[in-house]
Amino acid sequence: MKRLVLKVILFFAVPLMLLEVAFYTKEAFFPSNQWFNGMIQNTKVQKLDFLFIGSSRVGAAIDESSFKQAIKDCFGREVTTANLGTGYSTMAEYYFALKRLYEYNPSAFDGMTIFIEAPTGIPSWGRWSDDWVDPGRPGLILPYLSFSELIEFLEQSNQHWSIKSRVALEKSFRSVYLIRMTRDVIIEKGGRLANEIESRLFANKDKGIADLSSAAGIRTDEEGLRLARKLAIDIAASALKKQESIDWNEMIVMDIIEFASKRGAKVVFYDMPLSSVQQKPMNTAIRQEDRRAFRVVANRLGVPILETGFECNDEDFPDFDFSIHFP
Repeated sequence: MKRLVLKVILFFAVPLMLLEVAFYTKEAFFPSNQWFNGMIQNTKVQKLDFLFIGSSRVGAAIDESSFKQAIKDCFGREVTTANLGTGYSTMAEYYFALKRLYEYNPSAFDGMTIFIEAPTGIPSWGRWSDDWVDPGRPGLILPYLSFSELIEFLEQSNQHWSIKSRVALEKSFRSVYLIRMTRDVIIEKGGRLANEIESRLFANKDKGIADLSSAAGIRTDEEGLRLARKLAIDIAASALKKQESIDWNEMIVMDIIEFASKRGAKVVFYDMPLSSVQQKPMNTAIRQEDRRAFRVVANRLGVPILETGFECNDEDFPDFDFSIHFP
C-alpha cells in the first residue's frame, strides 16, 4: 500500500518539479509582453514619457497615436506613451507593478507622467483591507507580487479564501500558473478567432448581427448590447444601494501618488466620460462630498485633476459601459 501511495505521489510530483525547473531556467515560457512586462523591459531601451493606467475603459478609449500627435502639435516634440489600462485590474495591482518597474529601472520614473482615470472627478477607491484582485482575473497580480507581499495579501486583504488560495498556489508553484495562463491564452485567442469568423461570415449591420468594434472588442450586435446594458444597469443599481463615504487617506491610490512622486514621476488624474447609467451612482450627495474631499487632497499634494470637457451622450456608449472611442 505504501509503495502504491509513493508511486502516485511520484507520478504527479516529478512532472511538476520538471515544470518548475523549466520555468525558473527559461523565462520564455511566459510572454515577455504580458501587461506591464513588455513596457518594463522596454524602459531601458526607450524612455517612457506618459503612462496611462486604469480600467478597460482606459484601454478602449485612449488612443495613443492621437495623444502623441496632439503633444507634437502643441509642443513640437515627439513623445513615447504606453496605455496599460486593462479589464479586471485594481489599484493594488498597479501599485505593485509600478514597484517592480522601479526595481528594474529606477530612472524610468524620472520625468514620467502617470495618467489615472477619475470618472466625474473620483478615481478608483479601495483600501489594503479590501480586495486586492478582481475575482474575474486573480492571476493578473502574480508577476508583480513578491513573496513577502503575498503574505501581506493573505493577512491584510478581505479577499475570499478561495481567491487567496488560488493566488498563493499559483505564486508558489509557477508551473500551475503556467498551465492556467496557457489555458486562458488559448481560450482568449480562440474566442477572438471565433468572433472574427462569425463577424466575417454573418456580419449584417442593418440587422445588428455579430458586429464587433475594433476598440477592445466591444460588442455592438443587438443581443450583446442588450446583455451588456442590463449588466451595466444592475451594477449601477447595486452601487446606489451600497454607498459609504470615502476616506481618501486610507486609499491605495494615495500610496500610488506618494510612491511615484517621491521617485520623480508626476501623477495626473483626468475625467473619464461615463454613460448616464454609470453617472447616477457617482452623483449622489455622498459621492459629491467624496469628489470635493478628493479635490482638496489633490490640491494639497499638488496633483492636477483634468477636466476633459468631452461632450457625449448615451449614443457614444453602445453598451452603457464603453465609449465607442475618444481620441
